[in-house]
Amino acid sequence: GGLLLTWDEEGNRYINSIAGAVIPVFTRL
Repeated sequence: GGLLLTWDEEGNRYINSIAGAVIPVFTRL
């Protein structure tokens, strides 16, 4: 469980960083 939780936290940071970079591009379109 601990390993999965850590992976989720890192995965969420990764997804949020991608979303933060991609969403502004779509909003400009």
